[in-house]
Amino acid sequence: MLLSLLIAACLASPRSMQGAGPATAPDQPLPEFEAFARRAEAAIRSRDASFMDGAVDGEALLARALAGLELSGDARRDFSNGFLPTLKLGTLIEKRLGERGCSRLLRVEQHAGATHALFRHVFADMLDYYEYELARSPSGAVRIVDVTMFSAGERLSESVYLGALAMLRNEDDGLLDTLEGRDIDHYVILSEEIRRERWSEAMAEFAQLPADIAQLKSTRILKVCVASQLGEAHWLAAVDEVRRHHPSDPALDLLGIEAGWVRGDLESVLACIERLDRRVAGDPYLNLLRGDVHFEQGSLERAKSLYRQASREEPGLEDACWRLVSVALAQEQHAEVAGLLSRLESEFDAEIADLSGMEGYESFAQSPEYRAWLQRRE
Repeated sequence: MLLSLLIAACLASPRSMQGAGPATAPDQPLPEFEAFARRAEAAIRSRDASFMDGAVDGEALLARALAGLELSGDARRDFSNGFLPTLKLGTLIEKRLGERGCSRLLRVEQHAGATHALFRHVFADMLDYYEYELARSPSGAVRIVDVTMFSAGERLSESVYLGALAMLRNEDDGLLDTLEGRDIDHYVILSEEIRRERWSEAMAEFAQLPADIAQLKSTRILKVCVASQLGEAHWLAAVDEVRRHHPSDPALDLLGIEAGWVRGDLESVLACIERLDRRVAGDPYLNLLRGDVHFEQGSLERAKSLYRQASREEPGLEDACWRLVSVALAQEQHAEVAGLLSRLESEFDAEIADLSGMEGYESFAQSPEYRAWLQRRE
């Protein structure tokens, strides 16, 4: 299932991305769309994958994905039977969040003639934003009919074109005519190498792809995903390839934040954060990332100010509290550390282990504030 959605998110026909990010003056969404988005947020936070798994209108999404392909009834049915069971969006999100990941609904808006719910997902391995397009089904229920994953830079419905061709290539001899004779054998091999987690073999297969497929932005984004399994040098080279050939692609800001940290180019990290902030029309979490840059540069008061701002704007943001602990430890403000730890336990049910031997807490663990904090917990 994970491979299916990875391929779906990264391999696409060369259509332009639309509908990602709010319009200048969005209309007010209907209450039932707001209510649906809130239920989705609650389900994700409680790790109830079943709600989001069942919330996607797979038939509507598939109709968009296959629009323009002249498939026989049997071929369309075969692809549908193979694709729809893999469309477990809630299961994918739950797996990527892990135990400590978190999600938040940022806003529900109407723009580009449709209703969109923008979510921030802090996955175990990365930050991402998913924009879900909502619509009523024929029965009147609100469903998800498409999703834009910002890290891929395009809609999911735009991302299954080559997947459909690869799966159906032996079912319909005329199907390859829609690719103007392109050979997709190596795409099939690449998909299999990824499924088997044979990362070196998968990376080698990119060089064998037909030029018009290899040059797709979505192919290069997939190459970044594979390269991440092979070490920093491979990953940075793949990111640079995306930047060279697609300098304005929206996925670059998320990639650029991590690449800037790896290279030690903190100014580029801040520039990527600013562009991303404009694109999502504001997100308190991004102040944590700004604060991290200033913390790394030794500007502790500036970092603290940004962490506090994030906490004020989003009181439930546990990560902000932990970052404030880091600043207080660096400044040896032991009373503040104790207060923040108490807040973490009372407000976020944080389980805090013995700190006496923990790296970074040495000075605090020898302070009277630490002993008083321990006594209060008894």
